[in-house]
Amino acid sequence: MKIYSYEEIRGQIDDGDIIFTRGSWKDPIQALIMSVTDSLLSHACIAFWSYPTLTSNPTENRLMVIEIFLGTKGKILPFETFNDRLFCGIKAPKEWSEVKHTALAQVGKRKYSLWQFTHVGLRDYFWNTFKIRLPRFKHSPQGEICSEFIARVYELSDHDVSPQGLWNHLVELGSKTI
Repeated sequence: MKIYSYEEIRGQIDDGDIIFTRGSWKDPIQALIMSVTDSLLSHACIAFWSYPTLTSNPTENRLMVIEIFLGTKGKILPFETFNDRLFCGIKAPKEWSEVKHTALAQVGKRKYSLWQFTHVGLRDYFWNTFKIRLPRFKHSPQGEICSEFIARVYELSDHDVSPQGLWNHLVELGSKTI
């Protein structure tokens, strides 16, 4: 997995690509995610280039991301919001035109709780440590962590998945890395 700065990855991103954020041990939530999931990845989002009418400059396309984060509803943010972080990425496993409606329809609707975040982390921990797969937690589709949301948008078989689990699954399926 190659890690990039904001400047290095931005020009390589196409509509629908999945961007993963490398976590920071200085941030308590990110450190918890990385510890429990035995990963350097702490977040995932779907990238797309905006239409010129959505930007202040009508001739400029802007890189945007759809993200879901603990306690907040799904939202669209400029990718530059994360310019101080490190990233890796996976090329979109399906054409953006096939998933765009599903992904954008969830903006403002998806939100997850600490319990949902904890459950996915515990599933990874038990699998990584003991090779025991905990049963899937049946929670409302209104409550999905970032990687579960992406897995559902791209119609992957396992929706209860951490950012690292999503990365691993996509690589196993043959998705190209950025």
